[in-house]
Amino acid sequence: MKGYFGGSFQSLVSFFAAENKMDVQDIDQLVKELENLKKQKK
Repeated sequence: MKGYFGGSFQSLVSFFAAENKMDVQDIDQLVKELENLKKQKK
């Protein structure tokens, strides 16, 4: 994550939302998965 999107979750989510035409539910699921990955790395 650090090497992409300037380390910004917001930039990552914005990119995928725009490029993949994601709806709010998809974005929420992506955020939850990213948060889980972040917790596992600690």
